[in-house]
Amino acid sequence: MRPLPALPFLFGTALALAAPAVARGFSDVPGGRDHPAVERYEGSVLLGFEERAFDDLVIAEGPWGRGADGGPGFTRARTVEGKRSRRVYATPAGRSPLEVFRNYENALAAAGFQPIYRCAGRECGDPRLPDRVYQLESIPANKTKGAESLVNMGFISTTEPHLLSAVKEDGAHRIHLQLVVARSQDFERRGFGPAVLLDLVEEGAMEERMVRVDASAMAKGIAETGSVALYGIYFDTDKAVVKPESAETIAEIAKLLKADPKLELYVVGHTDNQGSLDYNLGLSKRRAQAVVDELVKKHGIAANRLTPAGVAMLAPKAPNDSEDGRAKNRRVELVKR
Repeated sequence: MRPLPALPFLFGTALALAAPAVARGFSDVPGGRDHPAVERYEGSVLLGFEERAFDDLVIAEGPWGRGADGGPGFTRARTVEGKRSRRVYATPAGRSPLEVFRNYENALAAAGFQPIYRCAGRECGDPRLPDRVYQLESIPANKTKGAESLVNMGFISTTEPHLLSAVKEDGAHRIHLQLVVARSQDFERRGFGPAVLLDLVEEGAMEERMVRVDASAMAKGIAETGSVALYGIYFDTDKAVVKPESAETIAEIAKLLKADPKLELYVVGHTDNQGSLDYNLGLSKRRAQAVVDELVKKHGIAANRLTPAGVAMLAPKAPNDSEDGRAKNRRVELVKR
């Protein structure tokens, strides 16, 4: 099979390629598809696919090491927001990571993508770079036996990593891309060649779909049901730092508490089902604590009136099998204590 050709790509128009090869019973994940701007390496199988209407992505501008917050991360990076998609491809056996990477690199350049950062091997700063970039986010995978393990665990044992981050501007439309190609022991055991992780974000504003709740509506909800769900408190993905655009909702919580000095609350964090239960339990608790800290430090609410708690994905408002459902499940609830 010949590799993906470095031909001119038409942004927003998919090139017609032969049907993807099926290796050892594996086929494309149901509902999965290539991004219109980036075709797959010929003969690859799309084992994992996820698309979110709005999310963020950390784009590498330097090697992996110590990030801006002092913890593990890219030494230089930018965070972009918009329509995000993630794909995991298994390439044909007998190909090297360098060959696959160079084909993608050439095709992306022909399509008008401008490189931001590229690295290979030790230049990337960490031999476990593919696993670091993947971050163990569980994404929908082909249900063939073994495919889910490949998609969600196959980047742990890798060698010969190659990374490219790039951007393409087409008028007001900007698309960011991050590509990782590496040898994977798990993929090779299944008869495949290098593993490919492809993340894309098409920049755009978030669609405001949740009704903001003011203090009077909060009081009404608590009086009627003992709790109220809030969607106006925002966090970056996998972070527990309250974003500035949450200020209005937090001010309304403070207003509620000041209007009723005897009111005591559990502040409960909820997540969707992306990631493990243990991880999300910790994340939801940290987010709840961050809300409490905002109320105490910026609005003078007594700490003993607020108890943070996190329940992860254990109390969903909707199924987690769509972005709409996951959006309803990512929330903070106030529960009367």
